[in-house]
Amino acid sequence: MTTTQTDIFDLSDYEEQALAFLLKDSPASLAQIAWYTEVPRTSMKRALYALKERGLVEIDTVGKRDFWKRTLPTVVVHDVLHGIKNIGFDLQKISGPGIRVVEGVYEISQELLKLLQEIPHNGELNGIQPTESAILSTQKIGLETIHAMNKLIKKKRLVVRGVLGKEYPKKLHNAFGNAWLESFLGRTAHFVLVPEEYLSYNTELYLTGKQAFVVNWNNEVAIVVDDTHILSLLTALYRFMHNSGERIKHEEFTSLLEKIN
Repeated sequence: MTTTQTDIFDLSDYEEQALAFLLKDSPASLAQIAWYTEVPRTSMKRALYALKERGLVEIDTVGKRDFWKRTLPTVVVHDVLHGIKNIGFDLQKISGPGIRVVEGVYEISQELLKLLQEIPHNGELNGIQPTESAILSTQKIGLETIHAMNKLIKKKRLVVRGVLGKEYPKKLHNAFGNAWLESFLGRTAHFVLVPEEYLSYNTELYLTGKQAFVVNWNNEVAIVVDDTHILSLLTALYRFMHNSGERIKHEEFTSLLEKIN
């Protein structure tokens, strides 16, 4: 796991090593994990139980032997942090209770509209949208669908809080011009701009408080998450990214776009 991921999960060094091992080789016995990580067994045991309390690992008892294994929340969050590069090819890995897979551009766009419709009036939508993913999604679903989503956001008076790359305003405006800009006028939104390398993956994350929606437009596949453990971890990821950037109000955002124009 990277330093950024360690910060998000607030892991100790031993917990990080245990989780990194189980993401590659799961299930495994305490002896195996301790031997491969070169961590004393007593220390590794404490680390594993600390991870278990947070829902990141679990014990599978076979006969009289205990085997430690990663949990579904850990796998999903790990994949989100890596851009879900294999989501289109390994859907079975992330299938399970509290997770639904959606495939196809039209199906994903309809699911996004449904997500917005289910948020109460004056509610909030939080999200992370990498620049290249935003360009790709707009190309795939079209400005008409983008307009429909923003119209619904404004009609329901939703507050949008987003984490965007610093090149987002310039690149999106260059790609789609004033038609794209006009769609965003009149929204209540607060953005955080972060260095582009922070968002070097093509996965978008949206959170409503009750549900998470993760979409990879390259593979045209998304997952809808209701599982509370996964939701809490994805929320932690969003908050970490949101606290790492430069805050910019919607008025400043649109003003920036107008200057580009």
